[in-house]
Amino acid sequence: MAGKSDTVLRRLLWTALLLAAGLIPAAAEPVYGRSSELGIDFELAGDSDWCDATVVVQLGAANASVYQPESVPLLQMIGRIRAVIHDHCAKVERILIVGFVKEQKVFAAEMTKLTRWRRFISLDPKTETPVCTPPSPDDGECDKRIAAYAAVMDLMHGPAFADVELTSVMEDRTDLHAAWLEKGAFGVLKLSHRSEHDGRYTDNAAFADDNIDGIVKTCMEEGGQTARLPAPDYGGGVSFRSALCRRPGKPLRFNLVLVKSVDDWFYLFILWGEEPHMVAANALALRLAGVLAARR
Repeated sequence: MAGKSDTVLRRLLWTALLLAAGLIPAAAEPVYGRSSELGIDFELAGDSDWCDATVVVQLGAANASVYQPESVPLLQMIGRIRAVIHDHCAKVERILIVGFVKEQKVFAAEMTKLTRWRRFISLDPKTETPVCTPPSPDDGECDKRIAAYAAVMDLMHGPAFADVELTSVMEDRTDLHAAWLEKGAFGVLKLSHRSEHDGRYTDNAAFADDNIDGIVKTCMEEGGQTARLPAPDYGGGVSFRSALCRRPGKPLRFNLVLVKSVDDWFYLFILWGEEPHMVAANALALRLAGVLAARR
């Protein structure tokens, strides 16, 4: 930080007033200010060119203790900054917040469009990668959460995934490592290592077959009838499987499985949608498969 200070959100409010009056500046304005309550100076990196898919909010304070992710005043300050960013930057998909004390970076966190800006993801200040909160035992689950978060952030961006909302990410659970919804369709991502499966799966297809078989078995155990459906062929890079499930007294359900492997990792995507959302589930699965197939 360059030590700039101002009354809280003064320039932001001035720009907002211009917009309210219909006076839209020809170029973006630098955005900076100060929270007297917290003793934090802030500015958006990039001076007048701060608007981008990722907007960086730089904070400066005399003491690292003010950077508490659970602090209501801090979250309120960031919320006000976020509101102005949205008003002036339609293409923003990620807001990265970094905190400094005497030029040393001591705090980092981010918010994303994928979570509808509702989740504050803590990052390691040095690497800017997610950290598990609370810290996970040394059982590999933390690495899976981080890898899952990185995967969904890499895959689900841009206009094609504008309606997707992440509902679970970086959470202390083992049944899944990320979850989302879109237009009534649902999806989850679960990661595992090949070594966890005792060598049972030699390729993506075998893993996908076993998982769709498990879904079909569950449907039949619930008294349902099933039908496997032909799936598009993406070669060895991605395996795609799908099946319908008709259970007594319940809507028809469409289940889809995608599997991609990277080195020792299996990425298992399970998607589903019940009538009238089956088309949405299929469309989302096809979009995901297309992006996954393009990744090498």
